[in-house]
Amino acid sequence: MVVTQRREAAQHWLPTGRPLAELAAAVASPVVDLAAPWRLGAVEIPKPWGRELWYTGIERRGESTVTDGARAAPLSHLLALGRAQLLGGEADPVLLKVLDPHPQPVWGDLYFELHREKEEVYFVVGVDRTAWPEGIGAIRCGFDPRLRRRWADDESFRRAYLEAVLAYEVARREIDQRLDERRRCAGIDPAAPVSPALQRQWLEALPAPLRRREARLRRRMEAFTRLWPLDVGSVVRIARRVPHALQHGVRVVEFQTPVYERLILSFSQKVLTQSHWDTAEAVAIMELDADPLPPLELLEDEGGVRREQVAEFRDFAAERWTLEARAAHRLEGDGYRLVLAAVGAVEVGGLRLEPEEAALVPCPALPCRVENLGEEKAVCLVASPRF
Repeated sequence: MVVTQRREAAQHWLPTGRPLAELAAAVASPVVDLAAPWRLGAVEIPKPWGRELWYTGIERRGESTVTDGARAAPLSHLLALGRAQLLGGEADPVLLKVLDPHPQPVWGDLYFELHREKEEVYFVVGVDRTAWPEGIGAIRCGFDPRLRRRWADDESFRRAYLEAVLAYEVARREIDQRLDERRRCAGIDPAAPVSPALQRQWLEALPAPLRRREARLRRRMEAFTRLWPLDVGSVVRIARRVPHALQHGVRVVEFQTPVYERLILSFSQKVLTQSHWDTAEAVAIMELDADPLPPLELLEDEGGVRREQVAEFRDFAAERWTLEARAAHRLEGDGYRLVLAAVGAVEVGGLRLEPEEAALVPCPALPCRVENLGEEKAVCLVASPRF
C-alpha cells in the first residue's frame, strides 16, 4: 500500500525516478492520501435472506477496503497506521452497510431479533415493486398494542408469545431437518445460503400437512408483532432490546454499533450461524413498546442545506443532509466522519460519490466541503462517533 499526506504527491517523482502512481501499480497497491477522504470498497456477505454489503466491516467473515478506483487495500491496514490520529479514538469505525433482502415473501424476511448493546439506524433506498406494487414495504418491529390488551398484564402477554414461538419452532425444525437431507443429497454445505427458488422447490416436495401446519403456526406467531410501513426515504431507528425484522424487498443503508451480538427470537427458515434460537432469553428482556419511525430533529435549514438528526445513540450519531442544486456545507468535527450518497451524487473533499458510494473522512481531512454538483436535489447520510 502506498500512502501520502499530500494530494499532489501522486504526480511527483520519487528518488527512484518513478512516479508514485507507477510505483503503486508495480506493487498492485492503491494510492491513499491520509489527508483526504477515503473511498470505501464494499465486501459482499451472503445471507439466507439475501446479502449485506459492508463498507466498514472488519471481521473474520469479510473485510471492507479502501480503494483509489483501480486497486484496493484492506481497511484495517490503513487503520494500523494510527487509529487515534486517523479516527480520533481506538474503537472500530461505525459499521456502515447495505441490507439487500430477496424480494420473495418469507425467504427475504430477516431474523426477528434484538440486541442488548447494538443500536441501528436504517435509511430506505429501495422498495422492490415486484414484492410491494404500491412502493410501500415494511419492517416488523415491536408488538401489536391491540393484541396486548387481550391479556391481563405484560407478563401474561410474554408467556403467550413465547408459547406461540416455541410451537412454531417445532414445525420449523422438522422442515429444516428434511431440507438438510436435500442439501446433503445435492452436496450443498449445510451452512451455505440457498436460493429462494431452490428452497421453494424443496419445500413443495414436503408433505402438504406439514407445510400447512408451519404456515398456520407462523401466522399465529407473527400476529403478536407489528408491521410498520416503509417507503423510499424512510428513516428507522432501532433501540436496544427492541425486536425487529426488516421485510423482503426493502433495501436499506444501515449505520450500527460495530459489535456482533444478537438474540434471535424466531426465523422463517433455517438459521445458518447458530444451532439454536434465543427465544426464552430474548422474551425475558425485550421491550414491548417500539416507535421506529419518530420525527427527525431539524438541526439546520438555510442556504439550500437541510440537516436533520437521524439518530443520537451512545456510540454514534447520524444525520441526513439534503442539499439543493449546487449547495454545499462544511463537514467538521473532532473525530472521523462517514458519508454515504443516498440520492444523487455529492462531492466530499474533492471525492465524488455516486448513489450508494461511501467515504471515510479521517481526522487529517477535516474540515472539508460536501457539495451537490448536480442540478437536482441530493441526499447524503453522515455518521460521527461518540468516543
